[in-house]
Amino acid sequence: MADETTLTPERIAHTFHDAYEALAPAFGYRTRAASSKPWEQIPASNRDLMIATVRAVFYERDGAFFVCGPSAPIAAAQVETLTRERDEARRDLGFAASTLRTEQRICDEERQLRKAAEAEVERVTRERDEARSAVEELMGTPWGECEAIRVRAEVSRLTREAGEREDALREIAASTKDTRG
Repeated sequence: MADETTLTPERIAHTFHDAYEALAPAFGYRTRAASSKPWEQIPASNRDLMIATVRAVFYERDGAFFVCGPSAPIAAAQVETLTRERDEARRDLGFAASTLRTEQRICDEERQLRKAAEAEVERVTRERDEARSAVEELMGTPWGECEAIRVRAEVSRLTREAGEREDALREIAASTKDTRG
């Protein structure tokens, strides 16, 4: 575990920030309001940038820090960019995998519902066929003939009702004729 004297990129960035803010007025420089705050109050993205800068300028080996060559900051920036892109790609991949799992679950549920609906259709069809067989057995005639008998009875009923209406209309017409007379 690091103590207060152990150097880390975070400690160097923190110390650099504090020293920079303290020395700026002595050199006639006034720092921006957004950055002239204690380390803990600086936005995380700014702190991360300062820590990444320390890592780009210095490299650590066996607890000691060494200054990198002039091209090291560019390489470090490229590594930092690639690392962030990789992390974003991993997040995107995780989101895509999660979405795929959700869609797969929905497809599985739809498949189960379809199977249940097919089973229900089969059950209703079987019950209908059983009911038809029962009617045929009771009436002693095939279902098609039973259906024809039912249709003929319905036609007969409708014809009778139409005839009754027609008779009623004739009576009304006759009584209207007599009163106009």
